[in-house]
Amino acid sequence: MNEDSVAATEAIRPYPPSWLDRLTAWVDRLPLPAPAFYALASLAAIVLFVLNDGLSGHGLLYALHPFHIVLAVELVYVIALVHFLDREAGRALEGMKPLLTCDQAGYSALHYQLTTIPARATLWTGVVGAFAGLAAIVVERVAIPHAFAMLILPGAGRLVLEIWLVLTWFAFGGLFLHTYHQLRLISRIYTTHTRIDLDQYRPLFNFSRVSALTAIGLLVLPYAWYASVPGLIQEPIGILFGALFPVFAVIAFVGPLVGVHHLLVDAKEHALAENAQALKVARAELYHRATVHEITAASAIHDMLAALRSERTALEYVHTWPWQSDTLRSVVAVLVLPLVLWFIQWLFGRLLGP
Repeated sequence: MNEDSVAATEAIRPYPPSWLDRLTAWVDRLPLPAPAFYALASLAAIVLFVLNDGLSGHGLLYALHPFHIVLAVELVYVIALVHFLDREAGRALEGMKPLLTCDQAGYSALHYQLTTIPARATLWTGVVGAFAGLAAIVVERVAIPHAFAMLILPGAGRLVLEIWLVLTWFAFGGLFLHTYHQLRLISRIYTTHTRIDLDQYRPLFNFSRVSALTAIGLLVLPYAWYASVPGLIQEPIGILFGALFPVFAVIAFVGPLVGVHHLLVDAKEHALAENAQALKVARAELYHRATVHEITAASAIHDMLAALRSERTALEYVHTWPWQSDTLRSVVAVLVLPLVLWFIQWLFGRLLGP
């Protein structure tokens, strides 16, 4: 490979891919669809937990406790979520091509960075996540939260669950870096690599699907914990996660779109100002033609005024937040519905309790 080729490759791929990217690339090369692989991997994780619980002296019903199923599947879920979001981001960038200001090499570089996270940073965030998992284990061993009291295994079975938990939090570290890296790049693509065209702005909506799916994907994690451990929402740690994750989800959904929202607002206001000036000139010309009895010319200007007013109406309907109504409704529903259900459950508990 000559020096020019090396330089071109380094420009397109400025950093090596992370372990997550290498793993998802390997999954893509398998002779079965990625969803099928992740389903089989989830099943294998559940079987591992069943065997571990069985060897620890517990029956099948204990092994298939919803919390154990959630804990078993979480690690696979994190990897699958990263894989899915990368695919969606690649499709969104492809749909944005008509509005991108970069050349093919620039597009390839953006695609690589959008679907790949840096190897070293991913490793370090994974280590931080693993330490968070170890801290959770220490807290659990010192003072078991009441909600988990019946779910703790004895002896070696407990150690297996703790190792799995550390590995899961290691993957969480990669997921959180992926979320920050991808959504930050989406914001930069919008503000520095995109041409704002009010006559062709629908492609700008593409990335809102990615940010919405990121938000929903993050919310699935705590919702699964709360659904599988009903008393968790009453524990301090459960309340903390219940407060933080919805905030993270809202930031993940709205944050990458703020910059292009401001650009769309500016473009819309500029177009409306131009329209207002054109209406003013056309109206003055209409009055002048009517005053000098040039009826034919006045009629043509009247048609022009109607066209300008129609254009103004169309401009006023331009969305300055680049998302579809269905996308916004989906995120709001995922945010609000579980809270409503929990509130109803809490209210009935208070009314019907002793």
